Amino acid sequence: MKKVDLTMNEYFEYETVKSFVDHEGSNFKHMCAKLGCCERTGWRKVKGYKEHGKSFFIHGNRNKTSPKAIDKAVKDRVIELYNSYEFSGANISHFYELLNRFYPDEFTFSLSSLRNILREYDIISPLAIKKTKREWNKRQKEKKKVKDKVKDVNNTVIVSSNESYSDCFDHDPHPTRVKSKYAGELIFLDASNHDWFSNGNPCFLHAAIDDATGIVVGAFFDVQETLFGYYNVLNQMLSNYGIAVNLQTDGRSIFEYAAFKNKGIENDRLTQFSYACKYFGMKLNTVSVAQKQGKIERLWKTLQSRLVTEFRVLKIEDIKRANEFLDEYLTKFNRKFAHSYLDDTPSAFEVKPSEEEINLHLARIFERTVTNGNDIRFNNKRYRIVDENSNPLYPRPKTKVEVIEAFDKNLFVNVNNSIYALEEIHLNEEFSSELDFVSKKKEAKKRYIPDMNHAWVKGNIYKHQRKQKTYKFVDEYGKEYSYEDILYSEKQLFNQIN
Repeated sequence: MKKVDLTMNEYFEYETVKSFVDHEGSNFKHMCAKLGCCERTGWRKVKGYKEHGKSFFIHGNRNKTSPKAIDKAVKDRVIELYNSYEFSGANISHFYELLNRFYPDEFTFSLSSLRNILREYDIISPLAIKKTKREWNKRQKEKKKVKDKVKDVNNTVIVSSNESYSDCFDHDPHPTRVKSKYAGELIFLDASNHDWFSNGNPCFLHAAIDDATGIVVGAFFDVQETLFGYYNVLNQMLSNYGIAVNLQTDGRSIFEYAAFKNKGIENDRLTQFSYACKYFGMKLNTVSVAQKQGKIERLWKTLQSRLVTEFRVLKIEDIKRANEFLDEYLTKFNRKFAHSYLDDTPSAFEVKPSEEEINLHLARIFERTVTNGNDIRFNNKRYRIVDENSNPLYPRPKTKVEVIEAFDKNLFVNVNNSIYALEEIHLNEEFSSELDFVSKKKEAKKRYIPDMNHAWVKGNIYKHQRKQKTYKFVDEYGKEYSYEDILYSEKQLFNQIN
């Protein structure tokens, strides 16, 4: 006789009907109430039990494939795509989005069905928790018949009877931090070194994320972790959202001098980034513990999974195209992953600065020394100093000046707290006064020079302000010059020569 195996629900129906028949129908309505069926269905079950016995209660769809089941060829195609080079490393949710974007007609199942397919083929997400990865590793070892056993990690802290109560506490805790109330109250800033283009050449992604809303307010790729990269992130935040209250980042020399940690160092010596933050009224905080930057560290985990796959699918292999892609990608990313939006959260962002104000204050400053030819060398090029009317000025050799590179790459120079423009000197003349015919002499170009009340003049990054009239400059021969003697005009220079 063939053995009949029933499920738990089928066995419950069998026992209930069998008990009713064995007791010769003492309480039929009570039996229907237990089964949750009508009297007509109850009599059908009683009749089926008398004619077919236990096998009557086996469900008719057992061992039959559902007509709505996904075909095996489709499953194999999904696994082939998931293991392909373009989609490798994508988590399951991101992979489902990519399938809907690039194969909308071929795959019409839900996200839960995709998870079931990958589970059927014993594939886990790269972002799976440690417990899931441990269990997967254990299954792989069993398949390969490896004798080594996986040791379960027991994270429970057991306090012995001889241990003092105070030893139970963590002496270096990282407690859960409550997020900020207002948007723009706290911005986390950091950079991540990763092989973003899957070509073996890591580069840095600079980014900033708002603590209250989870909105990524700016992102920028660069070859190294640079001041220019952080300036681009700051520019995106100031242009799109406004001025934040606090910025928090790690203790890189870009944000603070290492000498700050030693006593006896001048407290008013600021880095160029912190100087820009001070001008816009943003407080810059630096921390040395990664756990205090948890929100942006979790952002790197998400972006390193998603962006790498996006670049691989879209064939993006250079920094320039990656930065262009980030402009539209951040909008979609924030729409999906932000906790809330600026419309739903009270904002502490101040009014957005003007483009000119951002351009002038996100500047990089470099110290240079005037050469014997009365010019300045910068980025392997030679420049002369000109005023707003394009008239050249000739500082004395050995004079220390500061070259100011604005955010839009325009160059200015600070000579003893006076701002002038820089004009490139070409190695060869553009026209020959004797051999080339010039129909009309070009008019001198009007130069834009920032106002003297600009922050470059109000406060000096490298040295304290000094009184110009009393300060004396000494050349290499020991001769003293006042501030008025530093710059030669073209007329004064030729008069001295003649």
